[in-house]
Amino acid sequence: VAVNSGTGQIESGSVGYGQFILRNDATAGSVYDWRDYTAIKWADAYDPCRSLSLGDGKNWRLPTSGEWGLIYANNYPQNTGFGVRFRPDGSNASVFLPAAGSRNRTNGTLSNVSMGGTYWSSSANGGSAFYLNFNSSTVSPASTGARSHGFSVRCVSE
Repeated sequence: VAVNSGTGQIESGSVGYGQFILRNDATAGSVYDWRDYTAIKWADAYDPCRSLSLGDGKNWRLPTSGEWGLIYANNYPQNTGFGVRFRPDGSNASVFLPAAGSRNRTNGTLSNVSMGGTYWSSSANGGSAFYLNFNSSTVSPASTGARSHGFSVRCVSE
């Protein structure tokens, strides 16, 4: 996929061109949900992790906001320059989240690529949803935002 470095848009003629859904109009009301403007429950919207099949027999889903909070609480997040690694209690087990940035819902531009990351949870907050957000100096496991933003997902197994 070719991305214009100035605008963050997928370039015309590239695979995926025009496939990001923009939501900046008032027809969405206060929900700003890219898929179903009337669904207040975020869990009722499409969870991309549910269709993940790795041949391991596990069921996959988005983590809840509480689970993002648990991975952050009492952990020692380490900024690697390419993302954040969480090491529970300083142990060798870890979870790495790349600094993938995010895509703006109103104009589709990419931002904060290689500087920060934004990862959806499955938890709703009224017409918005919770997400984990980080940059080079902070981690916030319970931020909220419009459901039409293009944030990353990190699937967990049940």
